[in-house]
Amino acid sequence: GANGVPVEIYQQFMVETFGTSVYARSRIKILRSGATGQWGITGKNTDPGNVKAFTTYGTKRMNAYQILEQTLNQRDVRVFDYVEDENGNFWCVHLAFRMINMWVMHHITGREVYLVPVTFDENGWFTMGDNGTTRKEVETDRLGDIRQEFWKEYTFENTKVGREWCFMQNPDMNLYKLDKKRFELTPNEHTIFEADGSPAFICIRQKEMNLYVECKVEITEGEAGLVFYMTPDQHYEIALRRTDKGVELFRRLCIGDIRHEDHVIALPQGENSAVLCCNASNFTYNFSAKTLSGDIDLGGAQTKFLSTELAGNFTGVVIGLYAQKYEDKGNKAVFTDFRCENKEKYDS
Repeated sequence: GANGVPVEIYQQFMVETFGTSVYARSRIKILRSGATGQWGITGKNTDPGNVKAFTTYGTKRMNAYQILEQTLNQRDVRVFDYVEDENGNFWCVHLAFRMINMWVMHHITGREVYLVPVTFDENGWFTMGDNGTTRKEVETDRLGDIRQEFWKEYTFENTKVGREWCFMQNPDMNLYKLDKKRFELTPNEHTIFEADGSPAFICIRQKEMNLYVECKVEITEGEAGLVFYMTPDQHYEIALRRTDKGVELFRRLCIGDIRHEDHVIALPQGENSAVLCCNASNFTYNFSAKTLSGDIDLGGAQTKFLSTELAGNFTGVVIGLYAQKYEDKGNKAVFTDFRCENKEKYDS
């Protein structure tokens, strides 16, 4: 904590970020000692029903208020388990996230489980990973011939519903016809903008920041497309929809209360399909489409606006296929030739 910043500012940040309940606000207070400069937070365990405090930004063993108190006092915060294997080696199992860049404190791939070796010195002090840091790759001689395999490409053929593919909330399986060649989604009364209800929506988790996704989408009525989804208020999609003038291609960016559409392009008469594409990097989702008339650039959008830090969800972005009604009309949408290619660079 900075002594020049009023305590009230930190208090406001804490309450707004953690969503402190009305009941607990009178008990959880940030204090600073004028004599020692030390920071403290009262009533750190008086908000037990707060999901943000005990799941999103903290854990049951160290909640968000306890973590914030340690951070204000500029102390390292580490919450982890360590286990011993059959050969007497110790390992640390912990949650962490990958920032989109070393100097940009946003993450879009959610919290992940990491495994790193633990070593002890002669005094019994331990060091985890690479001098206390968990790297993207860790070299160790403790695993013998075991080698981690990194995924290279996801398709309909090599993935499974319930393993890689999942749904939004409680799905109505009558909306879906899914096989190894094509996914068919039939819209219902719900949309991807709703916090409740379960629209025709199926997704896989975005496991890497650098990847390429494409899928052919065909519609007759309504709207269907490819979406990078974090919450009902934070998502980017490129899609097709049928209007009274024919089928049009468009991009939509949803960031909080802002919902913006651009690159609205009418397809030639008789065309009702396109290959929707996204070339993603740490910082940008670059959207495009392949049509019978040629390739179309649909612009880029910054990844950080779908991050946990801005969207408030800790599970990470998912890559979804969806269908919903447009102007109260909707019919089956067909998705084929799905491909999600991992472009992340690993040394091994």
